[in-house]
Amino acid sequence: MDTGGSDSYDSQDVDMLQNKGQESKTARRSRLLKQLGFAIIASLGQFSLGSSLNWPSPALSDLALNNLTWVGTELVLTPAQMEMTGSLNAVGCLLGSWTSGAMVTRLGRRRCLQIVVVPFLIGFVALALAPNSHVLLVARLLPGFGGGFSNVAASVYIAEIVDTKVRGVMGIFPSLALMFGGLFTVCVGAIVRWYHMTMNFCGNYLFTVQTARVLRKTGASMDEDSGTIIVTAARIIGMLVSICFVDRMGRRAVLIASHAISSVFLIILGVYVYLVAEAPPEDTTFSKLTWVPLACVIMIMFGINLGAQLVPFLLASEYFPTSVRGQSFTVCYASGMVFSFVVLQFYFSAMDVFTQAGLYWFCAAVCFVAVVFTLIFVKETKGENIG
Repeated sequence: MDTGGSDSYDSQDVDMLQNKGQESKTARRSRLLKQLGFAIIASLGQFSLGSSLNWPSPALSDLALNNLTWVGTELVLTPAQMEMTGSLNAVGCLLGSWTSGAMVTRLGRRRCLQIVVVPFLIGFVALALAPNSHVLLVARLLPGFGGGFSNVAASVYIAEIVDTKVRGVMGIFPSLALMFGGLFTVCVGAIVRWYHMTMNFCGNYLFTVQTARVLRKTGASMDEDSGTIIVTAARIIGMLVSICFVDRMGRRAVLIASHAISSVFLIILGVYVYLVAEAPPEDTTFSKLTWVPLACVIMIMFGINLGAQLVPFLLASEYFPTSVRGQSFTVCYASGMVFSFVVLQFYFSAMDVFTQAGLYWFCAAVCFVAVVFTLIFVKETKGENIG
C-alpha cells in the first residue's frame, strides 16, 4: 500500500528499535522532524477547508453592507440561501470523503493529497467571480469536496507514517490547520471585500459558520468581525492545549473535558439569552453584562476544539486495521458531515422551534450525553499500535 512513496516506513518497527536503544538521539530527532514536515504538508488541504468553512461569517456581514460582486452585478441572497452558504460546504465534504474513501487504497494516500488541489482551485476561483447566487452556491460545494477528500487522505496518511508516541499530537495537525485556515479568513475578512477572501489562499459548525450571527443575536458588546477573530483564536488555543494533553492524559479524558466545558457554557449562554428576552424594556440590568455572550461563545469554542472537534477524527484513524482504514474513516467523517449539513441548513428553523435559548440548551444536552457516551463506550488508544 502506498502511504508516502519512498518516504514511507513502518512506525511500529521504528518504535521497536527505539525501545531496544538501537537508535541514536540525532537519528531520532531527524526522523521526527521529517515526520513533522510530512504531517504539515499533508494538512494544507485542511487549511483551505478551514478558510472555506469560516467564509460565510465575514462574507455575509460584508454583503449586508454592499452586495456588489467583483464583476459588478448585485448579489441578493434569501435567508434559505444564506443558510446554504454554510450547509453546501458540508455536503461537499460528504461527497469528497466518500470519493476519497474509495480512492486512497487504489491511488495511494500521497497521490490523493496531490490531486485535491483541483477542486479547491476551481471552487475558490468560481466563488470569487460568482455573478449571482446560483453560481456562488454551486461554488461553495467544491472547496467542501476538496476538504472532505483531503481530510480522509491526510488523517490516514499521518496515522500510518508517524511514531506511536507522537501519533496523537501529529494526528491533530489536520484539525489545527483547519483552525488556522478559519482564523486567516476572518482576519482577512475584516479588511477586504467578500470576493477577495477567496483569492488570498486557494472549524461545532453552528458556531464556526454562524459566529457573526450568533454574536449579533445574543447582544454581544463587541462588533461582529472583531468578535469572530477572537472566537477563532480561542478555537486555536483550545487545539494547542489539546496537543499538550492528548498523548499524556489520553483521548478519552480530553474528549470528556471538551464536552463538559462546552455543556456548562452553553447552559450559561442559554440562561443569559432567556433572561434578556424575558426582561421588561425598562430593565437596564443586562446593559452592563453584554460581555457575557462573547465570553460564553469563546469558552464554548475553546471547549469544542479542546477535543470534540479533533479527537473523533483521531480515533477514527486509529481504531481500524490498515486494510479498511480509509473506507472506515470515510464512514465516520461522512456521518459528521451529514449532521453538519442538518445543523447548518436548519439553523433558523431550529431556532423558531426551540427558541434561541432552547437551541443552546439542546446543544448543552447533546454535550452532556456525549460525556456519558465517552465514559461508557469510547476505547482509549493512547500508546497502542495500529494494525
